[in-house]
Amino acid sequence: MNTYKICFYSMFNRGEFHMERPYFEPFNTEVVIIDEKSEDDFVSQLEDIDILIVANNVITPEHIRMMKKCKIIARQGVGVDNIATKEAAAAGIAVCNVPGGSVDEVSDHSIALFLSLARNIPFYSQHIKVNQIWDHQSMPPMKRFNEMQLFLIGFGQIGQLVAKKAEALFGEITIYDPCISHDQAKQLGVKKIDNIEVGLKTADIVSLHLPFKEELTHIINSKTLKCMKPEAFLVNMARGAHVDTDALNEALDQDVIAGAALDVIENELKTEKGDFSHPIYKNPKVIFTPHVGWYGINSRKKARIVAADAVVDFMQGKTPRNQVN
Repeated sequence: MNTYKICFYSMFNRGEFHMERPYFEPFNTEVVIIDEKSEDDFVSQLEDIDILIVANNVITPEHIRMMKKCKIIARQGVGVDNIATKEAAAAGIAVCNVPGGSVDEVSDHSIALFLSLARNIPFYSQHIKVNQIWDHQSMPPMKRFNEMQLFLIGFGQIGQLVAKKAEALFGEITIYDPCISHDQAKQLGVKKIDNIEVGLKTADIVSLHLPFKEELTHIINSKTLKCMKPEAFLVNMARGAHVDTDALNEALDQDVIAGAALDVIENELKTEKGDFSHPIYKNPKVIFTPHVGWYGINSRKKARIVAADAVVDFMQGKTPRNQVN
């Protein structure tokens, strides 16, 4: 029987793999658990591992070149933009993910941010706790939800679930997604906008639900922000690179838009390591959550178990499920 060396390099497996253990016990395995904050320890294992299980850590082309034996990388999550998938494919390494593992959590978190922004909840709290102001007029008066237009940029699985949950709350839901036809949008209860800038001009809340693609970098920038209404809010639940952070901070300072909620941000790995030097982190018009839209009891469990299933497929000589490259 083959012996497989499995390396966990994941925030989910800090010193343990009790959830995955029953899946691997029937096989002859050696398990190494690396602190996800220690790249040096990770690099020291690369030449010998057969299987890599990873969450958010970046797996670079250089890492791939150092993997002499690895045959599968199982990502405990949906997106694989943190993994050099092309280089992995060229090296004969399968990359697998966990599709749809957290769509309910992400859509729930989106709705929570919409409502918090629309009712100025975190901003009132800020005034009370920091500025000691107990005055309803410390913030502008608010629209009713059913008078507000929600504009979703990206209308895949998550965007569609957001729209379904938001339908009972908001007056109109519009979307921008070249992959969705007008007829499809109508069947799903939303109105498709063909030009993103047109959609931005009328929206009260703009929410991003896009996949990572190079051409979508800074889709929200100084130009597109200026299309938005001064009382409008921006929400990013997709990828940090979609929003130009400098442009957003400037737009908030100049009252181009009213506020923002960011679950993701550019250079997020620097922030994870304690770099909060960008002025946006001090901007009182921004709600931050630390990339937790996906986070929940069920989604966390599914991320680990489905990734383990892919590894078991490989050890059984099958094509790993959810292979993306």
